[in-house]
This record gives sequence, C-alpha cells and structure tokens, in this order.
Amino acid sequence: MFVAGTDTSITTLEWMMAELLRHPYSMRKVQKEVRSVVGNKTKVDPEDIPKMEYLRCVVKKTLRLDPAVVFLPRRTTATSGKRGGYDIPSITTVLMNAWAILRDPNSQMVEKTRRVHPREV
Repeated sequence: MFVAGTDTSITTLEWMMAELLRHPYSMRKVQKEVRSVVGNKTKVDPEDIPKMEYLRCVVKKTLRLDPAVVFLPRRTTATSGKRGGYDIPSITTVLMNAWAILRDPNSQMVEKTRRVHPREV
C-alpha cells in the first residue's frame, strides 16, 4: 500500500525533471531560487517551501501537463442528462480523461496557464 502512494509522486517528479531538462532557463531559475532560499543548509525545511514561488509554479505546470493519473475515478450518473451533444442515461458509469481535460484548447484554464509560463513569473 505504501508503494502505491509514492509511485504517483515519483512519476510527477520524473516528469518535472524531464521538463526542466528540456528548458534549461527554467532549470537554472529553479536552482537559483532553491539555493537562495535554502542557503548552505543540507536539507529543505518546511518553512522554506512557501518562499519558493517559482518552484511552486513549475510543479503546478507539471501537474497540468503530465498528470500522474490519466483517468479520474469512475463516477455514476444519478440522473439522465445531455453533455456535449450526447444523451447520458441515469446510472451510467462515466470515465473522465484528466489528461484531455487539462489540455483542452477550448478550456479557459488552459488558456490562462498557457499565458502564464513559469519563465515569465
């Protein structure tokens, strides 16, 4: 059970490192921020984390671009309805694709995050 909870965190960290390797400017900026906040200490203290704004932006962008879990938990509809031109009867199991939702070009959230690139923060 313990390993299942850490797998998604490790996957997210791997994707974040991959994205930072693809964007050296952002990598240098994160390194500079961590070094300036942490200083010569050997570890990051909990009170240091809120001070690292740029790192927080990079983590949020990583979670949006590369979600650890692609499909959100299954849901069952309580009533019938219509979504996206489709009739959905009651008591229907619905799967939601988080990756597609977070990358939908028509989404207001995606447009907003596209404008605020971590490099611009």
